[in-house]
Amino acid sequence: MRVHDRIISGVWAAAAFALPILGCALTAEAMPPTRVVAAAGIGNSSTPGNFGGQFSVLGAPQLDNSGGLLVTCRFGGPGVAYAGNDLGLFHFNRYGVGKLLARTGVSGVEGAADLDVPGATFSATFFPRLRDNGGIATVCFLAGSGVDGTNSTGYWTGSHDGVGLTVRSGSSAVPGVPGAQFNGFITGFPCVLSASGMAFGAQMAVGQGGVTIADYQGIWAPRLGVSGSLDLIARPGIIGGTGLFGSPPVTPTLLAPAYVTLNSRTLVLSANGRLAFGALLAPGVGVDASNDSVIVERGSNGVLGYVAREGDAVPGMPGVVFKSLDVSAFVQAGGISLNSAGDVAFCEIDGADVPQTGVSRLWRRRANGQMDLLASRSTAIGTGAPVGIVGTFGTLEAPAISSAGTVVFAGTVNTPAGMQVSGLWVCESGTATPRLILRSDVADTGRSPPGLPGALFSTELPPRGTYRINARGQIIFRWKLQEGPGGITSSGTDGLWAYDPALWLVGVARASDVVQLAPGVSATVRSIGDFLGPSGDDDGRIRDLNDLGEAAYTVQFSDTSGALLVSQLPGSGACCRGGTCVVIANSQCLGPYTRFAGLGTTCTGPTAACCIADFDQTGTIDSMDIFAYLEAWFSGNPASDVDGATGLSSDDVFRFLNAWFEGC
Repeated sequence: MRVHDRIISGVWAAAAFALPILGCALTAEAMPPTRVVAAAGIGNSSTPGNFGGQFSVLGAPQLDNSGGLLVTCRFGGPGVAYAGNDLGLFHFNRYGVGKLLARTGVSGVEGAADLDVPGATFSATFFPRLRDNGGIATVCFLAGSGVDGTNSTGYWTGSHDGVGLTVRSGSSAVPGVPGAQFNGFITGFPCVLSASGMAFGAQMAVGQGGVTIADYQGIWAPRLGVSGSLDLIARPGIIGGTGLFGSPPVTPTLLAPAYVTLNSRTLVLSANGRLAFGALLAPGVGVDASNDSVIVERGSNGVLGYVAREGDAVPGMPGVVFKSLDVSAFVQAGGISLNSAGDVAFCEIDGADVPQTGVSRLWRRRANGQMDLLASRSTAIGTGAPVGIVGTFGTLEAPAISSAGTVVFAGTVNTPAGMQVSGLWVCESGTATPRLILRSDVADTGRSPPGLPGALFSTELPPRGTYRINARGQIIFRWKLQEGPGGITSSGTDGLWAYDPALWLVGVARASDVVQLAPGVSATVRSIGDFLGPSGDDDGRIRDLNDLGEAAYTVQFSDTSGALLVSQLPGSGACCRGGTCVVIANSQCLGPYTRFAGLGTTCTGPTAACCIADFDQTGTIDSMDIFAYLEAWFSGNPASDVDGATGLSSDDVFRFLNAWFEGC
């Protein structure tokens, strides 16, 4: 059992504990400093927007590039009824200050549906998305006066300051389909969200605007160069070449194609408006079951084309053709990942050798059009064979690609000796050869569990591809340990890990860790929360690893208690200590009135991360900063040396006070 001192913040900062910000002592495994954002079933705290309430269930968190966090949670307390008004959408900034953005079952207060839809309340689960700059989108369900099955869903968008109704079923006009109305927005997965806006799959009401049961579905995405406007990107039954919105791209071999099915679960959207999705073409001239699956993309110039089509020859690989690209039955979430540069990672299914789970082959299409075969089932030698493990892939999970073009994926290899070995691979943008960074059959190497002598990673692949990759090439992933080797017991197998290109593997959290929630309050981790599919930093999907090197996740202590944590991965950045700033390793950024601003942050220039006036590093400039500064100055604390000159003088005091009055 290992004890980790955790940086305390979030809802606890406003609790009866009156918690200070604590330094984090690293353990022998070098687990990263971690802050507690929220906790459920432990302690005495108030949920934002509901004084006296306490969280009971913590949802999967999302994280932006400023350290802001978005999460859906259930809570209890005075006036709270289970399944009635106990579900909320919350935002926390990096200092732990929380805000309730939406809540079920309430009227006339901030976060209530009737502020946008008179007489209505939110009635069911929120499906939020958070983008890197803090933008928010969420699907919401409605109940109440005038609400029925035709107008009960909508998208609310905004920021941490609040969200408002953007589009609603039953009342919103449909871009690209005159006279039509939206009928619903749940097609298996919520929207994708990037700096370019929101893209989503939806259904239209049959009978309005000429919509029929054959063409009532569609995919909509932000109009390039026009903020707040949407375009119809794809719709079944619309013939290509007719000039109508929603038709497939026309090529020399596809003169009049039409979609028959759209796979909105594969939809991805980059910061500059590039998008991609999977679809099936309707049978017709030149289209049959052997070549009907496609991956469609919209370039940053707005032009539609195909990343790949089933049955087509793979560019640069004579004799090789694409297999089925209809991965909906094999990939619960994902199957495609892309970035603004034009790189796309995707997978396919070989109908002649269908896997029981996972996919058959993984590809990366580079921005210049080059195709890289990264992994292929049943290939023992050459391109597509497992790198670093002798054998053939038996299972492959869907990939994720970063904004720099680096791909991450997991798989299981069947060895000539009849063993199964699982691994995690990355393939950087400058090479077509993946690199093995983790394997399940070795101990005490760079590819085995860090800091745990004798321990082995499990052969069980992470469910649903739990890995995330950011712009720095860092990866977080959930992966279990084998019970037995290295003394690992059944209570300590669940783990969350990270990969850094410079540091290799590091531990983030593990079952049996003891998390210090407050002075005298701690709990033992029993399990780590599930992740929902792979994602990159520029594909519009869930972001719980940001470019500051922070990872957000939940842990469970018992059936009724848990916590939402944010861990800082190792590296250097701006260390804000009182009124000073220095770029150092985060492991050295410790002590009172101290905050590590994130990997790669700076002390100078327009992006300087520290604020002299916020001396106590709480994110708020108030009188407490003056008291904290004067106490530090009189005690000779170097953190009060704000003018940069050697030694403390009255000039430091005057400079601090000037900064305090000016603000940050």
